[in-house]
Amino acid sequence: VSGGLSWVDGLMQTQADLLQAPVTRLKEHERTALGAAALAAESAGAPFRVPLEVERVFKPALGAASAERLKTCWRTFVEGFQGLSRDPKIFESLLDWKEQFES
Repeated sequence: VSGGLSWVDGLMQTQADLLQAPVTRLKEHERTALGAAALAAESAGAPFRVPLEVERVFKPALGAASAERLKTCWRTFVEGFQGLSRDPKIFESLLDWKEQFES
């Protein structure tokens, strides 16, 4: 993985635990940008190769049963927020609350 959030160790460890698979963090922070540059260069006929350099590998630290419980909790959390987002009254009350602080 690469990108800004890939440098948050706790997030990477959580991904490894939930996926029950190793998560490899690359040294290059913005691998996506390098990939876009490589595609552009190659489409113009210029070979562009950037080696993959591994910074760290996060291995699952939770057992499979614990990971499944954590996934269930996450799904419940997301479903709860999805329900809130479908209720227009929630947004109206948030806008009212915001207006109180802006005036």
